Amino acid sequence: MNWSTEATTQFESMLNDVPAMMRGMARSMASAEAERVAAERGATEVSVDDLIRGMIRATPSDFRETVKQLLQGHGIDPATYASEFGS
Repeated sequence: MNWSTEATTQFESMLNDVPAMMRGMARSMASAEAERVAAERGATEVSVDDLIRGMIRATPSDFRETVKQLLQGHGIDPATYASEFGS
């Protein structure tokens, strides 16, 4: 599946904030889930929104507070994705 330029850039930027030893796993799991999210909505390209939803869904619930901090650090309001966080 194709990725928008914005989604690719955002993903790389966010991955830089993931600890190096977890980065490969995070890349693999989050990208697969982002593509699943895009496919669920019938898209042929992953958007930034798909990426963020995929990252949240791919993260074990015990670590989702860390994802909220990551989003905030990149200027994204986690409240926008409250349903993904289960809030």
